[in-house]
Amino acid sequence: MAALVHAPSLRLGFVSDDFEWLRHARTVLNDPGRLLVPFGGVRPALAVSLAVNMLACGVEPFGYHLANLVLHLGCGALLFLLLGRLSLPAPICAAITALWLCSPYSLEPAQAVQSRQETSLLACWLGLGLVWPGPDLPWTRGRAAGAGALALLSALTKESWVVLPGFCLAFDLWLRDVPLRRAVRNAAVVALAPFAFTIIYFINPAIAPGSYLTGGFAALGRVPHALAVFLNLRALVPALPTVGPAEVGATVVLAALLVFGWLKRNWCVGVGLAFFVLPFLPILTVPFLTSRYTTIPLLGFLMVLGGTATELIRLVRPPVRLALVAALGVLFATQLTLDLLTLRGDMADASRLDAAHRRLLAETRAFLTELPKDRVLVVVRLDRADPLRDLVESVAGIPKAYFDRVRDPYGLIDWPSLLTFALDPNGGPVFEAVEPEAAGTASFSVLAHLDGGFRLITPLATSVPGEVRAWEARGFHPRVVRPMRQNPGR
Repeated sequence: MAALVHAPSLRLGFVSDDFEWLRHARTVLNDPGRLLVPFGGVRPALAVSLAVNMLACGVEPFGYHLANLVLHLGCGALLFLLLGRLSLPAPICAAITALWLCSPYSLEPAQAVQSRQETSLLACWLGLGLVWPGPDLPWTRGRAAGAGALALLSALTKESWVVLPGFCLAFDLWLRDVPLRRAVRNAAVVALAPFAFTIIYFINPAIAPGSYLTGGFAALGRVPHALAVFLNLRALVPALPTVGPAEVGATVVLAALLVFGWLKRNWCVGVGLAFFVLPFLPILTVPFLTSRYTTIPLLGFLMVLGGTATELIRLVRPPVRLALVAALGVLFATQLTLDLLTLRGDMADASRLDAAHRRLLAETRAFLTELPKDRVLVVVRLDRADPLRDLVESVAGIPKAYFDRVRDPYGLIDWPSLLTFALDPNGGPVFEAVEPEAAGTASFSVLAHLDGGFRLITPLATSVPGEVRAWEARGFHPRVVRPMRQNPGR
């Protein structure tokens, strides 16, 4: 069912950050040493997966979307297996898995190519839960090797791997039934590597902190807000949400479920709490909340509900049990129907976003014969269209937040990534952004994007820095790009 629900995504193209990561994948194929240079964070596994896609599919989006969908479905399979290990009945395992796979709050990583890092990280954590030994079972060489490989892969996937000690603590407590003191000691040992990574990261951040770590303490409200959204108490607010009665009520509900699960010693509730809380910790100061950031917490929340439902069914007597099972079945069917209807709107939103990007790509390809490929370009956005604002103001699915690149054409695609992508089938070159001073007195052209297409225009100055200053004086935001080199062997 989930494959059918997500099948429309296979017809979509690339959007937004996808293009920057595709440009990075191309540079990695040209020079594998670039994997050692942080890009968009410390995420070499994502670069490798996209590079493999590029070798197999070129820049045709179908193969990339297929890989995302397979990864999404694979996480669903791992979730089903982990729920079974936690002693949930098969029907509840299936219901929880279906709700996660078909939720609008887990859609982005299944649909946006570069967001596959979320499901890649989730697959590592779910796999870790499956290889973790049970009560009174030793760490065999096979289990230890599997856990070590998954931990290493998570570290290469995204910076959020630093919460790994929290999962180790949770798995020791609720999968292996280790005493608390021993579990804390084990987690402290595991924490040495994430702690060292975090120190180095803050000393030399791979992403400029001012780029998106700007939410401050107000961003803490996203955790109870996500709870309220999952409980259908309010609509998602992608920007910084305020904490109101819905968030307070949702927090009380979760606390009650956790107490009930603890009293009943249902370890699925404990593991679910880890999957809900831990992914939020590295992104607490990020000032927005999209389905990329709700994907893993939603899985944890559903695990808590699944553990609670299992204990309620066991608690009541047979005459009441049948009615309770029927009521839970109705709730499941209702929620799944609501999710599917919302996803239909989300697919429409994705199609509109895709159409906006395809329009820009068509304009770019129409200009390629005139595009200077051997010199520095001062590029400037002169168009007035704002497709992202139009999309935000008329969404058909859940509320959304799009990153508006105010210096780039239509606010959609980064200049060097746009030019690189359009030229890739022709052998390049790959373009890169540089500071004006780096271009110095090199010969240059001025490329502008207007509504409907591109145009080479007469320079206002005799040097790149002077040209940039002249455009800035007029209130525009120019950029400087240049070809890196021809792609060898293509």
